[in-house]
Amino acid sequence: MANEVVPLLHLMSTKGVGPRALARILDRLRREQSTLRDLLKMEADDLVEQFGLNIEQAAYLRGDQEAAQQLAEALEEHTIRTALRDDEFYPPQLDAALADKAPPVLFLAGSLELLGRRGIGFSGTRNASAEGLRRTEELAAVLAKRGFLVVSGHAQGVDETAHRAALEAGGATALVLPEGILHFRPRPCLADILSEDQYVVVSEFPPKMPWSISNAMQRNRTICGLVEALLVVEAGTSGGTWEAGLEALKLDTPLFVLDFDDPPPSALGNASLIKKGGVPLRCHQGEAPELGPLENVMNIPDTNQRKLF
Repeated sequence: MANEVVPLLHLMSTKGVGPRALARILDRLRREQSTLRDLLKMEADDLVEQFGLNIEQAAYLRGDQEAAQQLAEALEEHTIRTALRDDEFYPPQLDAALADKAPPVLFLAGSLELLGRRGIGFSGTRNASAEGLRRTEELAAVLAKRGFLVVSGHAQGVDETAHRAALEAGGATALVLPEGILHFRPRPCLADILSEDQYVVVSEFPPKMPWSISNAMQRNRTICGLVEALLVVEAGTSGGTWEAGLEALKLDTPLFVLDFDDPPPSALGNASLIKKGGVPLRCHQGEAPELGPLENVMNIPDTNQRKLF
């Protein structure tokens, strides 16, 4: 893949070549056993005829690759790996779950082997209640101690709390970004506790692409595809966490939703997600959540320590 990074970045920077077009081009190259370097050597008319590009895109691809070369050097400087769908470090569970909607390329940093672990996703509002954050910390820590990869979106609130709790428990976490990986800077609560063997950073976007709402929604779908179950801590009746819960249901990713005795205003969508098919995890005041359903789905094998709490 090393020799293909520059042409890949050049292709990704072509105006109008988004994930679907990129996937289509890569799939055709794979079928024909051709490379990205072969693609960029083609005549403009052939690029238009065979790959469905317009003449402006074809002309751009035939042009100078200096910007892509500089970008490739920046990725190498930050020890960032690139994985296409048929590469060693591309998570097979993501490919299987999302099929033709799977990201055609991932940019990865940290301990890539962690993506081979069984994962559980955490999703929740940026403005979670104190009780929601306490439950997040409690659950992420115990799951991390059991060897599960805690997967979340590196946002304020529930996400950063789940990442931190997993790391502090001696476990591992995956930070799935809604932006290009060259924008990644660990949140202050994580910066001092990240060690290379405990985390992996994942981005499906061009390395310098800025954050956007649509990226965040797309990132949430990728989280659902990476994990064996998604745990919603607090969801509104719309927004990113709500959509993540719906996406999990659509993908048949087991969805678990905290069911509070007295839901805080930041969790008003939880009951609706449960009605739509999410499995409730009862949270009685002063008691640990009732995690029998989650234990069953995650199939925790040690019968002597079967209960998470």
